[in-house]
Amino acid sequence: MRTRKYTPIYHQPCPDMAGCVDFDPAKTQRSMQWVQDLKARLKDKMERDEKTALEAARARRFARVGGVL
Repeated sequence: MRTRKYTPIYHQPCPDMAGCVDFDPAKTQRSMQWVQDLKARLKDKMERDEKTALEAARARRFARVGGVL
């Protein structure tokens, strides 16, 4: 997994945005790490779901053409 050592300027809040006056890079880094951890935990489930969806699509195509490959 990729780890970023910086937050790109377009991800930093504008100084005039309400609620973003006290920008904390540590919180942003922690949030980015949390999202990466969540993606890692859900990767297997998403791959299984994708495989199941592909199998269902193949079955629908097979049924649509009358069971002839």
